[in-house]
Amino acid sequence: MDLRLEKRVFFVTGGSKGIGRAIVKNLLMEGAYVSTCARNKTGLIKLHEGLPNELKPNLLTNVCDVLNAGGMEKALFETISEYGQLDGIVANAGSGSSGNVLETSAEDWVNQYETKMFSVLNAVKPIIPELKKASDPRIVIINGVTANVPTPDMAAVSAARAAVKQMACLLAQALAPDICVNTVNIGVIDTERQLARFEKANSIMPYEEWKKHEAKRRGILIGRFGKAEEVAPMVSLLLSPLSSYITGASVDIAGGLICPS
Repeated sequence: MDLRLEKRVFFVTGGSKGIGRAIVKNLLMEGAYVSTCARNKTGLIKLHEGLPNELKPNLLTNVCDVLNAGGMEKALFETISEYGQLDGIVANAGSGSSGNVLETSAEDWVNQYETKMFSVLNAVKPIIPELKKASDPRIVIINGVTANVPTPDMAAVSAARAAVKQMACLLAQALAPDICVNTVNIGVIDTERQLARFEKANSIMPYEEWKKHEAKRRGILIGRFGKAEEVAPMVSLLLSPLSSYITGASVDIAGGLICPS
């Protein structure tokens, strides 16, 4: 299927690793121009160096923290200066923390709310007038299934993701009919973050065995962690002109994590 993304321009936050990196690569393979940001310059260099030579000119990288509103605005407008337009935003950057509802510190509650909410708002608000100039403008927000069903040992993350869910609905309402706004809710995806969780757990199991154990423990119906490459195609579809009648929607990519067995 031709998603009609060729020569369209997208900005992806947190594109240096994990799901963000997979989204960037998928869009580039579809013929789009992509601008991405991350705090880690080394990760951005590795992303660029790892691309086929023919795709390297189509990627613009920016060292920027999504919580820095001024830096984000600068990066967004540099994208327009470079490519002459902007057709869509993927708000992907974020970080997590552990702790139940009674143990989580006030600092973690505030940090998770600010990170989840402002990583989206700082990517979206400055550029809305420019997005409205596009023929089929899109915003895709990467959230988590914990927005719908909280995970007890990730209380602050779950609550913050629920807030993002509400904000996404409000953005869809505020920007209709000009801009389509949709959300992708991810489950347990095998990225650097899961590897960090494994290392923190000090498990005696090898990583692959630990992942199988975790998938069973958490009730993932498909029986395994997802891959970042399994998230990216849905994001590309939601950015496509083909998704012109989809807004205010959310899609779970979680292997059946929250479904009753």
